[in-house]
Amino acid sequence: MKSIEQDQKERSDQIHKALLDRRPRGPRFAIIVLIMFAILSLIVAFTITFLWMTAPNMTFSKDASLDYAVQGDTIVYTINYENLGSGDATDVTIRDTIPANVTFASSYPEYDNVSGTIYTWDIGTVTGGANGTISITVTVNAGVDNGVNLYNFATFDYNDDNGNPYDQITDDAKTLIKY
Repeated sequence: MKSIEQDQKERSDQIHKALLDRRPRGPRFAIIVLIMFAILSLIVAFTITFLWMTAPNMTFSKDASLDYAVQGDTIVYTINYENLGSGDATDVTIRDTIPANVTFASSYPEYDNVSGTIYTWDIGTVTGGANGTISITVTVNAGVDNGVNLYNFATFDYNDDNGNPYDQITDDAKTLIKY
């Protein structure tokens, strides 16, 4: 009769032999691994290239023509935007909130919509490498106290070619009333 130790050793040997029989053998395994690695590398490279090459990459900034102003001064707010990516930015919308204590005089280009102090430009599509500028002219109202800050706030919204929205970009410009 076999001892328990002999029986365990025989089972262990059988398991070991079964595992050895299942392991890949020779150059065929190496070729399969190389092919799988090559395919995965191509998929990753294509994905990175496709996403990088077709994505919009928007920049957005807002400036005021005056750092300091008095009653009756004219301030020109300038909004600049540019698509640094190679993909189109679609459904581009810019909203500019003019500050209290000023009166809207004009804009170039003309705004598409106004609601209270919020002026909206529906830009549409900004192709890769394209840019644009919006100028907004306001006049400082009479009776504005010395030391008041005039904050002009703007937002920039857009999607990619597939309609995927990107994070909103914001910027502001400040002018101090100083006598």
